[in-house]
Amino acid sequence: MNKLLTDHLMYKDSVEHSKHPRTLWAKTQIIGGYGLHKNKYGISELDEVVFETENMVPLVGVQYAMETIFGVKGPLTIPTLNSQGIGSQHPITDPETPYPKGQYVCLFGVGTGGAKEENNLSALEVRYNETTIKDMVPFRFTNLPLSESDAAKYFGRKQYTVGDAAITAYFLKRFESDPVIYHLYKDGEEGEDGTSVGPDYFNSDTITTGVQSFTECILSITKKDIREWFDTYGNVEVPRVNSIALFTGIYNSEDDDFSNIQLFSKLNIPTEPLSLVKDMNILYRVYGA
Repeated sequence: MNKLLTDHLMYKDSVEHSKHPRTLWAKTQIIGGYGLHKNKYGISELDEVVFETENMVPLVGVQYAMETIFGVKGPLTIPTLNSQGIGSQHPITDPETPYPKGQYVCLFGVGTGGAKEENNLSALEVRYNETTIKDMVPFRFTNLPLSESDAAKYFGRKQYTVGDAAITAYFLKRFESDPVIYHLYKDGEEGEDGTSVGPDYFNSDTITTGVQSFTECILSITKKDIREWFDTYGNVEVPRVNSIALFTGIYNSEDDDFSNIQLFSKLNIPTEPLSLVKDMNILYRVYGA
């Protein structure tokens, strides 16, 4: 199963006559479906689209963006997941900047508290004051060491005791690959991406074709993700998610985990049961134009 996510940053500038959208992020887009592949321009697509929706950047993400862009400290102290015992318990600070070098949006998490309990089909609205995922579910929940490749993906550790066993939960996961920035002409067929913008764009007075710019992040929830948690607590037949969020953080090499983990953006969807035989791929696009 494949899903494509999109996201809005909900604040505007005050330029009254600008021809561009008056938001920092023009839009964010989440499209769910099947058949992830690259099109002829190298852009990710889905063979079959199941749903399309948008995301929300709460105050915590807006302040992070403003602090990062303008290099000034905001008025509010933002809560972290680390304060809930998740990830490194040693914060990293830099007195010269609001955020230390290396802190960026690079992790995601999931949960089961994003839809109404009576039917699981009605997604709850994300509130502007939210700072975490309700009923957050770990991707891995095991007393065994992770493989070398998995250890490079799963973070946000928290320790549990189940019976006599010491269990490690991994609440966060890295993106499948580094985010990619695209600038594309709006010359594709209806519903398709267009051709890439080249360096001649800056030197031409005759280009009339519009341009769209976006960053694409690829997330993955594999067949083995979150199932150990549901199996442990007796719900192996209904592994599911209805809330997905992106987080900022900075890797702490001493703890081999992330410090300063903060919510950036969040999406609630109707409850999505996870397939036992297919991975869920998520394409998360943040548009600037």
